[in-house]
Amino acid sequence: LGSIPTQFTVATNGTLMINFVCVYQRNRRTPYTHDYVLKLKNMIARNYKKPHQFHCLSNVKLPIATIPLKHNWIGWWSKVELFRPSLFNGPVFYLDLDIIICKNFEYILDKLDYKNFYMIKSVKPTSGNANSSIMSWQGDYSAIYENFQRNTQAIMSKYHKGNLIGDQAYTQASLPNIKFMDDEVGQFINWQHHMIEQKDPLESPTFTIYAGRYKKPHLQKDNPLVNKYWK
Repeated sequence: LGSIPTQFTVATNGTLMINFVCVYQRNRRTPYTHDYVLKLKNMIARNYKKPHQFHCLSNVKLPIATIPLKHNWIGWWSKVELFRPSLFNGPVFYLDLDIIICKNFEYILDKLDYKNFYMIKSVKPTSGNANSSIMSWQGDYSAIYENFQRNTQAIMSKYHKGNLIGDQAYTQASLPNIKFMDDEVGQFINWQHHMIEQKDPLESPTFTIYAGRYKKPHLQKDNPLVNKYWK
C-alpha cells in the first residue's frame, strides 16, 4: 500500500498540482444537492491560491470535472471508490460535503508529508478513532478498494454500528500506520455534531464540520458562519 508514483501533474511554476476531491452520491436518502459540490469548489478556490484541480466522484453528471461512481455503495461507503486504482496523479486532499472552509488552509497542506496517509481525529480525539471527513494521501491505496469489492457485505456488517463505524473505521483498520492531521498542524476544526459537544472549540477555525443529518449547512439559515462562508 501507498507506493508513490514517479510522475505527477506539475504546474508551470514547478509546484505539485493538488487534487481536491469530494464524493456526491445522489439517492433518496442523501441530504445533499449538487449545490454542496459547487460551494465546496468555490470555497477551495477562495482559500487555496496554489495550483490545484477539483474532482467529484458522483453518480450524476455535474458541471465540473466528474468521475463516475462504478458501484451503488450507499452513503459513506461510496467513499471507498476514492481508492480505485489510477484515479489520481499526484497528491489528493479529500473533503466531505458538509464542511465549511472559513479561511486560507494552505498552511495545512504545507505541513503534510505525502509519504503518509492522513485522516483527522474524531470529534472525541482521545478515542484514537479516525474520521474520514478530511483525508490526504499520495500513491496507490487500491488494496482498500479491492478488498472491499471482494468482501463488501462482510465489511459493511462489521462496521455497521458502535464506536467503529462506516468507511472511516474500515479505512483506519486497513492502514495501521495512518497519521492524524491534527497532530501535524494542531487543532484546526470545529465540529457541529448532532450527538457530541466539542470541548474547547476554536474561536477562529479553519474548517467547521456539520456532522449529522439535521446539522447540515442548508438547514442553518440563521447561522452567521454559514451565511458568511458557505457560498
